[in-house]
Amino acid sequence: MQFLLICMILASCAATPEGKSVDNAQYADVGSTFAAVAQGASEANPMIPYLLPLKFMLGPLLDSYSCDVRVAAAKGINTVTWGAVANNLAVIS
Repeated sequence: MQFLLICMILASCAATPEGKSVDNAQYADVGSTFAAVAQGASEANPMIPYLLPLKFMLGPLLDSYSCDVRVAAAKGINTVTWGAVANNLAVIS
């Protein structure tokens, strides 16, 4: 069951028709981090309280750029963010 859940979550990292893949990745990262911490894991990043607002402003900020810039930024941001989500899910399971 956990494998299926992980596959479903990671499959959602694909670009969305609305172009909200960066937002989805950030929500998944924050949610999976909180889930891991709730199960007793510790957050290794001491900057997380300062980064949370930035994570939620990233999607709207990218919306103001041209499509080419958004696509290039999303590739890099989503790669790193979904890697963090995968790590959080591994910690949870």
